[in-house]
Amino acid sequence: MADFPMPRGTCPFGQHPGYAEAAAQGPLTKVSMAHGQIVWFVAGYAETRALFADSRLSVDRTNPGYPGSAGATAEQLANMAETQSFNQLDDPEHAAYRRLAIPSLTVRRVKELRPALQSAVDAIVDDLLVAGPVADLVPALAVPLPSIMLSLLYGIPAEDRPYFEQRVRQAATDRRFGGRALSELSSYLDRLLESKDGDGADLLSGLMSGRRADLVTQRRVLNLALQTLVAGNESTLSMLAMGLLSLLAHRNQWTALVADPSRVPAAVEELLRYLSVADSVPRVALSDVEIAGEVIRAGDGVLLATPAANRDPQTFADPNQLDITRSARHHVAFGYGIHQCVGQNLARATLEIAITTLVTRIPDLHLAVPAEEIQIDGGVGVHRTTRLPVTWTPQ
Repeated sequence: MADFPMPRGTCPFGQHPGYAEAAAQGPLTKVSMAHGQIVWFVAGYAETRALFADSRLSVDRTNPGYPGSAGATAEQLANMAETQSFNQLDDPEHAAYRRLAIPSLTVRRVKELRPALQSAVDAIVDDLLVAGPVADLVPALAVPLPSIMLSLLYGIPAEDRPYFEQRVRQAATDRRFGGRALSELSSYLDRLLESKDGDGADLLSGLMSGRRADLVTQRRVLNLALQTLVAGNESTLSMLAMGLLSLLAHRNQWTALVADPSRVPAAVEELLRYLSVADSVPRVALSDVEIAGEVIRAGDGVLLATPAANRDPQTFADPNQLDITRSARHHVAFGYGIHQCVGQNLARATLEIAITTLVTRIPDLHLAVPAEEIQIDGGVGVHRTTRLPVTWTPQ
């Protein structure tokens, strides 16, 4: 029985070594966690998707058997209950908060944000071209762009954007002071929420529009805002850096996008599948669930291994190959079912705009060092690189 969590490994494009070994045993196997907790590890695509949509599995980490909560004290469980965001709540409470967030993240609303995102990316590329022809795309693009994206999503007043965006960047990249930056963001957002009247199109206004609903509290609204900030910041940063590394290292894929930028949306879906930068998604069974010849008993913990599911050869032909011509939109990088990532439309738009701008404005962009020299954080959690040196021929 393998131990979990499993280090991801330092190969930027390879499957988790431990995930691949678990998947070879079948779509469901078991792993051992801290405090001797044994949980189900789901690596099959069909099984992962089915369990994501199964209401008999709970996202509430205070439920007995939830992965990683074994050994938690009563005080710790109480703190978990107080600080959970909406994606850690079951219906009907989850639905009450999700309804508040959705209007600011619809396809239509994201389309309205695209011009501002495009302007931000154009400004970044302008600076690159002036300072080039050598750059590091992590600090130059992958770090600042998600903070700008979140500033637009949250409706941050223009005069506060430098303060907000600087702390968002620090929260994601500064190991020493990132915690303090997040604490300052929490205080700032709490004050800003109080000033919202609920009539705007931004996310914070949407959240505050429901503050008089029975299931909605100010603390939960703040938790939702913070959780969306952290998740959106880290995942978008990682996907930008790792996605560009993948395309530049697979030169034929980059060349295909230069020849036809209309392929970028399909390429983004394939990158989401191929990289699956976020790790496994935990659940706990509230009642018995029979699946793939196994019975998940009530109280059993479950880990939905989305990186393994997205490389299931039963669903994706040659899953370890990056192929931007593949139809990959049915991947589970954003989850599936009622808890599917609420910010996926905005994440897709941000990635599409960044990649399209680079392939059209700097078509001969290429890595400044061999891909194998770029260090990957091979630990547990979000898969990322902190350095992406590139170069190009000045026009």
